[in-house]
Formats: sequence, structure tokens, C-alpha cells
Amino acid sequence: SHPFTAGAWSAILQSFKIIPKFKKYAEDHGESGKSPIVIATCSAKQKMCTYYMPLSKRDKFYMGKTTTEEYAKDFENVGMLGRMGIEFGGDGSGPTIGGINLDNVFRGMKKALGLGGSSTKNVSDSDEL
Repeated sequence: SHPFTAGAWSAILQSFKIIPKFKKYAEDHGESGKSPIVIATCSAKQKMCTYYMPLSKRDKFYMGKTTTEEYAKDFENVGMLGRMGIEFGGDGSGPTIGGINLDNVFRGMKKALGLGGSSTKNVSDSDEL
């Protein structure tokens, strides 16, 4: 635990004091080569931050999701645009940003603005209503 300051001091303590000590503790207890999981909770009311690091339940923490090491390895193999979430669908699905298909966005914008082909019939003055 350390005093919570709601500012840069808390961040500095985490980066240079808390996390390195947790990392060393994990390595000393057989978790070398793995990124430590550090869970933090801070209370402005109590002016205190508390940390927890699960060692024996590390794999359960991920609940079947990608581990930090797996994510880092996958991220290493992705180009700069991929790291920003920009993909050019090689499967013909078109470009995406953050999983959003831009072709669909532009198609929806055209439809909303009345641009492009329209399937509605124009009603003239001579048509009966």
C-alpha cells in the first residue's frame, strides 16, 4: 500500500517502486519470464492504494483469454497500421479501423445523405395519393 495522491506522484511510485518490487518478488518465487499481473485499487476517500499479485492463480486470472506474453508476441508480428487497429481486409471485406468496416460506414453515410442510387419511387403531382 502507498498513499494515494490522485496525480503524478502515485504514477511515479507505481512505475519506479511498486511494479519493480512485484516483478522481483514474482521472479524470486518461480515466475521468471512471465509478466507479473498486478491488480491495484485506490481509494481517494481513504487516500490509499492497495496492490495484489496472484501467483498461484495466474492462469485463472486470464479466464481463457490471451496472456500478456502471447499478446506481445502477436503484436510483435503486426505492422504499424495493424498496431493502430487499421486493417485492409485481404478477404475482400474492405478496410477496417478498430474492427469497424469503413465500406459499411460510407455506404450508410451515403444512404443517410441521399447520395447514390435510391430504391424509392418519386411521386409526381399527377399521381393520386
